Amino acid sequence: MADRAESQPSEPPDPGGGQRGRNNRNQGNGNNGNRNRNAEADAKGRTKELRGYVYRIRSTFPAESFARTTREIGEYIARKIPNAGEYRIALQALYLRPLVPPAEPSGPVLVVGQDPDPPTAFQIKIWEMEYKTYENERVRREHNQRTVFPIVLGQCTGTLRTALESDPSYLGISAAYDVIRLLQLIQSKAFVGPTKGDHIYNAQQAENAWRGFKQPRTMELADYFHAFNDRLAN
Repeated sequence: MADRAESQPSEPPDPGGGQRGRNNRNQGNGNNGNRNRNAEADAKGRTKELRGYVYRIRSTFPAESFARTTREIGEYIARKIPNAGEYRIALQALYLRPLVPPAEPSGPVLVVGQDPDPPTAFQIKIWEMEYKTYENERVRREHNQRTVFPIVLGQCTGTLRTALESDPSYLGISAAYDVIRLLQLIQSKAFVGPTKGDHIYNAQQAENAWRGFKQPRTMELADYFHAFNDRLAN
């Protein structure tokens, strides 16, 4: 009788193969989730309480969008950050009051043409108090600038942020945490003006949008007034 051929056992399946496949799929899903979260943050802003108030590159009514977003950010900062109430007005005015140290004390000039007499002890004491107040304000301002700067920058869309970072002045603005100059740069980059051939089309588009602009039920009268004036300005 012919010997029956022994059957060769097949190699066992790789126990890690299925797991690796699942891991790859999970990793891919994780990357997609990260992209979705980044896209959502890009559209709504990085600060949860300011979702929907973002700076973006616009071709129509950029002043209205800029003013509304800046107003909301300023009010948020004044509410949430200690000793930062000045930013509520400063951001909208694009002007932050400069901090100037007090002049060194000096005594009275008793003889015209001669140097003043040395300051009195009382004058020195007053100067020391004023300088201490100035130094406290300077330290507080520096801390607030470092806190406010990323909040404002975080409300810029990715496209606008790329435009900001490509500007030659951005590096110095960022290094100094200069919030006002950052807002001025945002304002300059957020509007894409029409080309010469688009004047008639854009004028008609602006007129149609202006005539059709009505106060929504949820909009307060003061906000509607600001928005209406922004449309007139554009």
